Amino acid sequence: LFIPSGGLYGCPLAMTDGAAFVLRKKFSDPEFKSKFGNSDIEKAYHQLISRDPKDFITSGQWMTEKRGGSDVSGATDTVAVPLDVAKDTYSLHGYKWFTSAT
Repeated sequence: LFIPSGGLYGCPLAMTDGAAFVLRKKFSDPEFKSKFGNSDIEKAYHQLISRDPKDFITSGQWMTEKRGGSDVSGATDTVAVPLDVAKDTYSLHGYKWFTSAT
């Protein structure tokens, strides 16, 4: 569905929906929930799904691109190299950086 304000309205809501979907799936895992429940991540999830304009936040997505566009499903050589497994931190190595709906 095309809307003239897609880049200013539709795109940020699509990014927000994607982030909320992933977090909802992660919080259904008891191990993830026990580690990150009552954290800033859980607070962000509730803000992503809030219908209260005072609490609602939008989400962005960051990715790398080799040939343009935002398809990273296998068209790139980007890898995430673990920096600190205990802290679950990574360093991304790839080509062009792209950010959306921030």
